[in-house]
Amino acid sequence: MHIFEFARAQEIRAEKTYRECAQCATSREMQRVFTMLATAEKRHLETILEMEKGKAVLIDVTDILTVAKGFLEKLVPNKMALQVPASKLEVYLEARRQEEVAQRFYSESAKNTLDPGKRDVLDSLAAEENSHYQLLDWIIELVQYPEKTLENAEFRSL
Repeated sequence: MHIFEFARAQEIRAEKTYRECAQCATSREMQRVFTMLATAEKRHLETILEMEKGKAVLIDVTDILTVAKGFLEKLVPNKMALQVPASKLEVYLEARRQEEVAQRFYSESAKNTLDPGKRDVLDSLAAEENSHYQLLDWIIELVQYPEKTLENAEFRSL
């Protein structure tokens, strides 16, 4: 499969998953976090489409972890807002797995790309996908173990 075909499919699938998670979210904060993730994936798709056309692109790297932490801090005292059905937890776990796949794909693609501009963009996409993975990891931990707080949850990048 061509690099752009895989990337397009990956980003479309991720955006759809996060939009569905946002619609089913049990709190406004979770809805905002999943909407942010969906928006980031949409930006990634737009970046891939521009690269595919041969255009020079720059990626806007966001600090999604810090922003999401602000929203999710409000949830920790409200344990009910962290409760999700097992089926939703499975969706979160699969989304996290897909973020890992995307991160590895972009990292490997960057290593195999001769064009330094494309390499930089692919490295940036890999870093973004890694941030999404970390955010999902943290959300999953909070959902599975709601007694944890932000201070002792595994929110490694902050």
